[in-house]
Amino acid sequence: MKPKLAMYLARHSVEKVVSNGSLAGGLVELLKDVGFEKVYIENYRDGKTLDFKIIESAVRVFERDFEVSGGVAIGTWGEGLGENADWWHIVACVSDERNQEVFAKAVELQASIFNEVLIDDFWANWCYSQRDVNAFNAMFGFKLSREELVKKLLSDPVVESLWAKYSADLLTRVSQAIVDRARDANRNVKVILKVAEWREMFYHRGLKLDAMARVFDGIYIGTESREGTYRYGSLFIVDFVRGLVGEKLYGAWFDSYNGYEIPAPISPNVFVEQLWFSLLSGVKEVTFFQGLDFVREDRREHVEKAKNTLKQFQQLYDYIKPSKRGVVSLAIQTPFAKPFDNYIEDVLGSLGVPVTSKPLESIAKGDLAILDEGSVMTVSLAKVLERGADVLLTGAAIKRAVERCLGDVLALVHIDKCDGAYSIADAIAFAGRGGDAVSRSHRRPYAYPVPVFEFSDGEPLLHAVDEKGRRHPALVLFRHGESRVYAAPITMYLHNLYKDYPEVVRQALRDIAFEYVGVKVEPVSTSSATELSNISLVLYDDAMALVNMNGFDNVINLVINRGVFKATRPSPVNGNLSVVSVEESGEVTRARVVIKRNSVDFIKF
Repeated sequence: MKPKLAMYLARHSVEKVVSNGSLAGGLVELLKDVGFEKVYIENYRDGKTLDFKIIESAVRVFERDFEVSGGVAIGTWGEGLGENADWWHIVACVSDERNQEVFAKAVELQASIFNEVLIDDFWANWCYSQRDVNAFNAMFGFKLSREELVKKLLSDPVVESLWAKYSADLLTRVSQAIVDRARDANRNVKVILKVAEWREMFYHRGLKLDAMARVFDGIYIGTESREGTYRYGSLFIVDFVRGLVGEKLYGAWFDSYNGYEIPAPISPNVFVEQLWFSLLSGVKEVTFFQGLDFVREDRREHVEKAKNTLKQFQQLYDYIKPSKRGVVSLAIQTPFAKPFDNYIEDVLGSLGVPVTSKPLESIAKGDLAILDEGSVMTVSLAKVLERGADVLLTGAAIKRAVERCLGDVLALVHIDKCDGAYSIADAIAFAGRGGDAVSRSHRRPYAYPVPVFEFSDGEPLLHAVDEKGRRHPALVLFRHGESRVYAAPITMYLHNLYKDYPEVVRQALRDIAFEYVGVKVEPVSTSSATELSNISLVLYDDAMALVNMNGFDNVINLVINRGVFKATRPSPVNGNLSVVSVEESGEVTRARVVIKRNSVDFIKF
């Protein structure tokens, strides 16, 4: 499906466009040249609300050539407002009624002009103010000081869980009041909430998305991927939010900032990777933030790469669907911190393991569901197996089960005790089932940590080998009737998995995923120096996207189960991928392909 392309103008850009005709004209021409169809015009940010007449003037600049809608950055703070908190940006405390009134008026004003208003992603409960502490204590019967609360939020799962409930109740209540004010001004208005890319903090900061979907007319999601992150997350977060809000999912939005120093631009390649994955997600609308950034000289290359991408994707839209195949990360929000498993889906996806997201009730036979250190605290492993799905239990989930002595989990992976069941080894090599030990030592260190668990049974699929030659199970299969549980200690240290362990480790995970999704990538060489990362697969019903985020052409074996995908010779779509050779054996097709550096292509089945 082809999404609508939109540009968001922040309040300061709106002011400049209205007061500078040549600047406005240049922006309009850029938007037309790239192919934008819609413009969001913001009236509030950082404590300042633009006058009705300024917004009307901005509408006149764009309405002849584009659809226009309103925007607001409620949640941001400025002088004269109520209480605030200082993160990387000064943000307003939602619990302060003075702030609530300013925000409601800004949204109400936009609703009186537009039939659609999009809220920027600062809308969250950022504060641990004394007002919030008092309300939290009253809600749950505590007598905590602010210092005690903040300390317990780092270490006490009960308080961690209750704070998330407090934040969600607060934000839902205030959100409903603001939406009601907007509808009083315009009964036809649609108010859409955009949430950010930091999904691990949503619930803690009040963004319980099933509740937000009941309040708002749509949910927009941030697909920003900063420098140094795993860009597959720009795709996965859309599927995750879709699993929580369903048809209320509206669009994806990203910016051009590098994240380490916001005024500086992200690299052009990373910028366009955000665009690739946003387009591949199957949303109705994709928005760039924000307008005047893209007329700057230091964004020229970004704009040109975006134009080229949009041109290439004209041939691809027919294959893109919201629904995808992949290993399943459960679409649930937990209040618990995940210091090891944060963004595990992004890492797996960047290794060529396709990951999607579903609600627990949609899990079925044939699925492989990931249980991480957050979901293992809230989801019954046995109930997932009862639904017919198999389970991949992360190393951090096993560690948490040992530390919390979660007997039902430990029984299924044959850990017979809690005390002394977990340690850490320094692995210098890894060995697959029946294979020789492989080390990755060419021009780099080669000893890396691996968790060791005291499994009393199971089928080891991969061993870690320490300096004394001892072998420790690093990937283990447990069979329970027709169900399978894969215990994966190798996922504990995600960056080591992504970059440092030898390729045999990453391939072991791809091989498992292949049993469930029907496609995998594998290296063409068995050399210990081989690496295959920064490659992603996106699987649809009748096509597959192959994404190469490396700055070099990549030669890959693409393995296809013809029992899942009715494929003969893979057929590339837009010229970034070429097929070198094809071999068939049984139901498996193995195609050697070359994909160009920094590119995307589709293969039709």
